[in-house]
Amino acid sequence: MAELTQSFRLKEIEPRSTVSMGGTLALALPDWASMDVVLCSNTPFALWQVGDQPLLYHWLDYAVNCNIEQVVVYASDRPDVVRRYLQEAKLWPIDWELKAVPSVDKAPVDAFVCHLPEEVHPDTLPTDGWELLDYWFSLQSQWLNRSMGGERACTWMLGRFCKIHPSSVIHPPVWLGDNVQIGPGCEIGPYACLGSRVFIEGPSTVAHARVEHNTYLAGNTELKHAYLAGGRLLNLKHRGAVQMLDAVVAGSLVQSRKQVALWERGLALMLGAVGYILGLFSQKKTRHKWMSWDGKSYTERVGAALLVRRASWLFQVVLGKMNLVGVLPRSESAWSSLSPEWQSVLKEAPCGVFSYADLQGVHYAEDPREAVHAVYQAVQPKTAMAKMVLASLWSLLYAKD
Repeated sequence: MAELTQSFRLKEIEPRSTVSMGGTLALALPDWASMDVVLCSNTPFALWQVGDQPLLYHWLDYAVNCNIEQVVVYASDRPDVVRRYLQEAKLWPIDWELKAVPSVDKAPVDAFVCHLPEEVHPDTLPTDGWELLDYWFSLQSQWLNRSMGGERACTWMLGRFCKIHPSSVIHPPVWLGDNVQIGPGCEIGPYACLGSRVFIEGPSTVAHARVEHNTYLAGNTELKHAYLAGGRLLNLKHRGAVQMLDAVVAGSLVQSRKQVALWERGLALMLGAVGYILGLFSQKKTRHKWMSWDGKSYTERVGAALLVRRASWLFQVVLGKMNLVGVLPRSESAWSSLSPEWQSVLKEAPCGVFSYADLQGVHYAEDPREAVHAVYQAVQPKTAMAKMVLASLWSLLYAKD
């Protein structure tokens, strides 16, 4: 952990009793995107969930309690995302203004949103991705301790419509979101945060951990000092990451991709059959099998036309596991070479047999030029990109490197 620089030294806010009605609170959001190489979040740190809401929303709570009528937010990291979160913060009767700046270090602010309001200001800051997660988890612990202390002390917080088996044990402090289900023989806590619609099959142990929304964890599993979102696991204690756990261990409770249309499946079946037959007579029969960054297996015929080379991919479209048009799947090495910003964009983009990069003559994700085309495709309307690629489909079928 690194010491705070003088320009980033946190400022004290006026005591609550001296803040006047109609005052203004100026906040700066730290730009830690360059450190976020482990979680690779698509939001700035100030918008990461701490307990029941994003960290910035805790400061809005503070402002309302202090009778402040306006909050001015300075942001240099993804200000468009910050603006969207502020627009969605309709529960707080307070005016806000967002100022996008190149750097927040010298902004005229009252506080930096890297800690909870009225908590002890940190003397050190994280310097890498794992330290950033440690720091985030320390904020979770502070919030749990504060929420369960004082005059309105409680042992643990429970959302709506939760179901907990009578044989399970809760070790406070713990926070459970809405519609959480905990099976028999589980031990939850201490310092466990479970998002909404989380299902923990028994018997399992969850402590010093955060489980994100719409995630299930299978029985006979221990989750400690870890972060789990769907099938993605980050182990803070051992500094290890698993991008996609086996579905029998953990996974997502929602479909992350839209169902592949029947016409796509039909066209893929026809093209795949033709490609497979042509492959039987192809002079180049070298098969290359590889794993993508998210644990999926792909097979290609090296050196053949795309119709032959990706014939097995077309059958994945028939099964509904892949799109006909999308960004190209990437190997672990190709994925790790991307910046955190590009990873956050491509992480949610569906993979396809044919891509915009193919139109540009780039047919490998390992090609440095492909990433630019993939990111461009990911941020464009999917229907428009699909029409563009499909309009040139017949020429793509016979394209080679």
